[in-house]
Amino acid sequence: MPITDKDFERIISDKDQRINTFQPIVKDNNIKMFTVIPSVMGSNVYELPLSERSIYLYELRTLIDSLSIIEKHSDNSFFVELTLSESTVLNGLFIKFLLSKVSLTPAISRIVLNVFDDFCSASEKEKVINQLNDFKRIGYQVMFTSSKKGISYMFLGSPMDFLKVNLSTCSTKMKKIFISFFLDQGKDTTFIFSGIDTLEDYCLAESVGAKYLQGKYLGEGKPILMSGRYSIS
Repeated sequence: MPITDKDFERIISDKDQRINTFQPIVKDNNIKMFTVIPSVMGSNVYELPLSERSIYLYELRTLIDSLSIIEKHSDNSFFVELTLSESTVLNGLFIKFLLSKVSLTPAISRIVLNVFDDFCSASEKEKVINQLNDFKRIGYQVMFTSSKKGISYMFLGSPMDFLKVNLSTCSTKMKKIFISFFLDQGKDTTFIFSGIDTLEDYCLAESVGAKYLQGKYLGEGKPILMSGRYSIS
């Protein structure tokens, strides 16, 4: 039976209930960032039939948890990346909450607010970009991730701190082609390439100059921050 909004909100309101997992992003054998993988009771949050309110409350809880993680690891410098829905980015209460945390400058500067490039219209995308830029101006990091429906070039040139390209559905040969293309097109852009799932993927990505890498080969999502064979920045 699908989870209801009421049950979902009860779960995420319990501070002792662990939610989400964390997948590393590696550069030069150091973990530079952890991606929050949206998971509640073993299910992908964004695949559940939830209301906009429930998604907002989940994303707010994830942000609060992420700030807490960073404060516990204040001697480190790694970023924490969390995904936001378009409705949450534009939610007045969420904007107010982000503004209320500006005094925590060292902590919020390590929060990466990510949105998938899956917009229904150009005007919708413009609104989200403008709001993300407002978040950037007050100290947060911002990111676009290529469309979940396929690799898109439309996010090139977006004024983001990071652009992530999801290569998980590509063959190793195509991964190399796409990595080379994006690096050539955005020389002043910090790209993250996810979907680096094998040693061959990793070696080819490094051979063409990719720096920030993520995928099964580098580490899968875990319920706690784990370094594996890498050191944590």
